[in-house]
Amino acid sequence: CQNLSPQTYLYLPTVCFQDGDLETLDTPQLRGWESLHEAAHTEPLDELYEALAEILSAEESTQCHRSYLLPSGNSVSLSESTAIISQGTTGLVTWEAALYLAEWAIENPATFTNRTVLELGSGAGFTGLAICKMCSPKAYLFSDCHSQVLQQLKGNILLNGFLLEPDSTAPLQPSVSTLVSPKPTVMAVQLDWDLVTTEQLSVFQPDVVIAAALYRSLLG
Repeated sequence: CQNLSPQTYLYLPTVCFQDGDLETLDTPQLRGWESLHEAAHTEPLDELYEALAEILSAEESTQCHRSYLLPSGNSVSLSESTAIISQGTTGLVTWEAALYLAEWAIENPATFTNRTVLELGSGAGFTGLAICKMCSPKAYLFSDCHSQVLQQLKGNILLNGFLLEPDSTAPLQPSVSTLVSPKPTVMAVQLDWDLVTTEQLSVFQPDVVIAAALYRSLLG
């Protein structure tokens, strides 16, 4: 899944990412930067000093933003944790299994096209967002049992331009659209797939159920 690897940071890098650059500004270059303003008889913008001071004094961030390039040239942008285990869960990062499952889905779009998909243990949301962008599902239901993971997941869904349906026990209904490739109806719910019952699953009326976490277990 070479095309599904993270390509670039889209937003202001975390402080830990900036450390290498900040080291080069410690003495000679920073003094040289100030000397340029002195030679031109101008004062540096206060905002620049404030921004530098904020970066130097800030605690190291535990979040970063990554963009994963899809074969179509489109991308999936995610806010992820920089730690494998954070806040008592491993669900705040994108695992290799999610990349493999997304790659398989992109190679087999007919499995998802115009169907309602339920994903168990969605984590950061990469697999589902890739399917929503590449496979034209009718509706997509993201789920996770951890409240912090679910909060990050919802943010990532919105970050990628999808609208979230309100939490509901009613079956998902596809949006009415005249577009050739309308966006799927999307929902994110708190769901423990170790405890979920057949009756609960039937409420969502999924045509396809997937779980990258199961694939991760098989990969070891």
